Amino acid sequence: MNLHEQFMLEAIKLAEEGAGFTSPNPMVGAIITKQEKGKIKIIGKGYHKKFGHPHAEIEAIRNATEDLQGATMYVNLEPCCHTDKTPPCTKEIIKSGIKEIFVGLKDPNPLVAGKGIIELEKANIRVHTGILEKECQKLNEIFIKWITKHQPFILLKTVCTLDGKIALQKDTKTTLVSEASWQKVHKLRQFYEAILVGIDTVLIDDPKLTCRLNKKQIHHPKRIILDSNLRIPLTAALLKEPGQTIICCTSKADIDKKIKLAKLNNVQVLEISQNSAGKIDLNELIKTLAGKNIGSIMIEGGGTINSAFLNTGLIDKINLIYSPKISGISTAPSVFADQIPNQIKFKDIQTVMCDEDLWWEGYLK
Repeated sequence: MNLHEQFMLEAIKLAEEGAGFTSPNPMVGAIITKQEKGKIKIIGKGYHKKFGHPHAEIEAIRNATEDLQGATMYVNLEPCCHTDKTPPCTKEIIKSGIKEIFVGLKDPNPLVAGKGIIELEKANIRVHTGILEKECQKLNEIFIKWITKHQPFILLKTVCTLDGKIALQKDTKTTLVSEASWQKVHKLRQFYEAILVGIDTVLIDDPKLTCRLNKKQIHHPKRIILDSNLRIPLTAALLKEPGQTIICCTSKADIDKKIKLAKLNNVQVLEISQNSAGKIDLNELIKTLAGKNIGSIMIEGGGTINSAFLNTGLIDKINLIYSPKISGISTAPSVFADQIPNQIKFKDIQTVMCDEDLWWEGYLK
């Protein structure tokens, strides 16, 4: 990894600090360096902290400890050149005296889409693009899908034993992952606007579905519960937690239960059409959630939910976390409860160890 890539990697790590707070904007980090007596040092850092707040480039310029004449900037996404909630970053970069900029990824937003780079080059700033481009793309994969298709990015995350079971036995709450993986899952939740589970997960596990990290600022994703008949107990733990809960049902649900749930704080009940099997129509569900500007969903349900979403073709990425345990019980619930097409193919597959657990990641082709 060369020096330019090292500085870009630092910008990427800085950008991640904004996870959970920038949507619908991307996560962006910026590093400013300057050469002095043959040595290159960092003189400014910044990241986009929250939607509507100054962008990373502006934060880095304001945090600079030295004059910026002749300095170099590293930023993981092309600087914006339009006015929205904040003024264009390109104008401030030009005014600052920065003379060279390394950009990880061109902005797919049609309002930018290369125009920021052109504006900088016209001001005689040297622009280099594509530095750690793949890493920059992955960082903002949620933003990219939303800004280009106005559809939520959907991750299916599940934990299983080596024999593909999500619990050691049927209808029993089971903790499979290590403490390190547990922390990693909660960090992952920071990146998503919503967590989705089915009613069986609520009834068996009684989860909180919050983000429990040892940080000052924590983003609690919205909780989406698929519950066709509104079987959710009014005493469910997640109904008492901070953040919004969206319970999705069909017309079969009891009207009195709807009214009781709707009276609870931060609870919304959505009626979604049924599919031919009498279940919630997932395509309509996702369109409805997109209409509510929910740009990313992390599925943490059971085998029935996993199979349904995969069979409907709505999944973008899968994270399978393999625990070094074996259920050995054929009736224990599996990762996929129903038959799924065997022609599903994956790309950009990665595996990584987290303590004793193996994390498998793949994108659907």
